[in-house]
Amino acid sequence: MRTRLEIRDAAVPFPKGLIRQVDKGGGEADYVSWYHYVQRLLGTLGSYSWSVSNVAPLGDTGWMVVGRLHFGDDEWYDGVGTDAKDPKAAESDAFKRAASKAGYGLHLWAGADYWLEAQLEKDTP
Repeated sequence: MRTRLEIRDAAVPFPKGLIRQVDKGGGEADYVSWYHYVQRLLGTLGSYSWSVSNVAPLGDTGWMVVGRLHFGDDEWYDGVGTDAKDPKAAESDAFKRAASKAGYGLHLWAGADYWLEAQLEKDTP
């Protein structure tokens, strides 16, 4: 199990220079490339593993990928990703969704409702 300090390190938002805007059909969304997540994971944990359990076409609408991010033997987070054209992009989405459940990049999904980093800073000696 990760320590509170490791969780606090995961909760630190990505630097603004790494955040791009992408068109999500209904508007723009903040986006950070998968390789920045990998660097953050390696920098805070030292090691992790990622496994894909399912890659499936979604009829004519795209691809779905299900994967699991492992931290040691007793901690894991699942992610489901979809993409209209590319199974690799769906895997990247699944990876980032799993990582967000562990605190990595969570601020991108939470937006103005993100409070975890401030709470952990306050609670961690």
